[in-house]
Amino acid sequence: MLRSLVGSEMCIRDRYQRRVRGTVSAVAMADRLSEQPAMDILRRASRASELWCFMLTCVEWNHWCNDPAVWKRLCAIQFQLVVCRDGNGAPASSWKHACCSWHKMGFADGVAARSAWLRLRAVDMWSALFAALQPAAPGICDTIQPGCGLDDWARLCSVLQVAPSTASLEAVRCLYEVHDGQEIHRSTTSTTGGSLFNQLSMGILGGFSAYRNFVCSWLLPLKKLQALNQILQESTASGLFEHKMVVGTSPMLENVGQEISRVQKFIAVDVRTGAIGILNMETHKWMPCAPLLHDHDNGGMKAPRPPHQILCWLEEMVRRLQQQVYKISPLIPDIPDSQGINLFPCSPTNMESLSPQEQNPGHFAEAVTRGVLVQGRSLFNACENHWCYSLQIRLLEPGEQGYEDPSTRGFETCQLVRRQWDINEGGQTSHVDGMGVIGKYPVLRQGGWRDDSQSHDPGAAEGETAVGAEREGTFVYQSCTQSECIFGGRINFIPGDKENPSGDDFWVTVAPFQCNVSTYLY
Repeated sequence: MLRSLVGSEMCIRDRYQRRVRGTVSAVAMADRLSEQPAMDILRRASRASELWCFMLTCVEWNHWCNDPAVWKRLCAIQFQLVVCRDGNGAPASSWKHACCSWHKMGFADGVAARSAWLRLRAVDMWSALFAALQPAAPGICDTIQPGCGLDDWARLCSVLQVAPSTASLEAVRCLYEVHDGQEIHRSTTSTTGGSLFNQLSMGILGGFSAYRNFVCSWLLPLKKLQALNQILQESTASGLFEHKMVVGTSPMLENVGQEISRVQKFIAVDVRTGAIGILNMETHKWMPCAPLLHDHDNGGMKAPRPPHQILCWLEEMVRRLQQQVYKISPLIPDIPDSQGINLFPCSPTNMESLSPQEQNPGHFAEAVTRGVLVQGRSLFNACENHWCYSLQIRLLEPGEQGYEDPSTRGFETCQLVRRQWDINEGGQTSHVDGMGVIGKYPVLRQGGWRDDSQSHDPGAAEGETAVGAEREGTFVYQSCTQSECIFGGRINFIPGDKENPSGDDFWVTVAPFQCNVSTYLY
């Protein structure tokens, strides 16, 4: 052992001998060097093992080798660290401690050392996600698993026939080393609400519903990804999943109910480029989820370089949660237990907080008329190739901007009776006029609404309503459109209700908002 250390020491000292005067031995030179030339030599070290050997030379060199500046530079060269942190992302007591920590975790050289900064980004992303979710959705945090082992990662790579050290998958590996996705706990409880929908809605990749379609995506753990990717690779003759590592999907649990259609969604990373995409089930093509970082020619494909797009994509999701662009709310409006990360955006002010690639994309608009607030929002459903929009309608509360008291606005309650949509597609505007919205005629009151709907009595005319149950909160109407457009219009209300009107009808503005494909897709 000693002979090996001495041999290593002499090799390293020989390597740096040309940088100093004379041809005397390195040991003798160590005694004669002043501190500054010695530090210049030490700062040229590119590996921790070189410093360990220098430390064996003599007491003085041992002292110099413990200089923080030497270790700081080594951490910058080998691990691209600019902050003194250990391999778990915690503050390190010294740069030397930080370097030793990364070495112990296997980040000694090669690809692993180059990806150390990606691991820190993954640590920061997961920490920020926990902080954003814990106050409103601690149950989602409970589904996130501890980090994976190298054996699990190697097995998944074996299924995909790629090397575990593949550069394009560095960010994915670092992501899973910190936390191994989410574990879905299947339940046999009631399908009319209850804990089943609560579980379905817990995906950290967000979800939404519109016109009876429901989707919520989970980041799956590696063991489940091994089985899923194996099945997809073997069963898809078209090669649709060739070169793809599926990392997220929407769970397809049984017995969810006849009124809700669960949409299967696949989110995958291209193992050749690191680009992340969503499978469009209509066109059978993969749509990019995030903007390209740097363009380069890769066999006719544009891809990010360096390939860490999945981290950029998840960091943007966290930013939107922090800025409350996305909020925790029921994904299915009529099922309060379906609380999850709702992908319908929330406000124009918060939308300005998005990343520089996507400033205020216009997927949100609001207007107030006589104390009635209408908020319109949209998103692109990439897996089904259409746009979903949501209208939230309620009476403003005291203290909110635009609030009017009943004596000023002229009514205590008001009932929605008809709609007029203005849909602009490529400069051509079409108009849609009809009674109610999706068969509903809500009666708005302070703090809630009455769920009146189209009467199903034999011979009932359109617009003839049946009195419904009292509900708290906001009335939400969600639907879909097949075309990219600007959506707006107006809604007709009667003060009081249809049976007992207390004044003349009036129109409430629906401010125009865009239905287009945004830069980031979730």
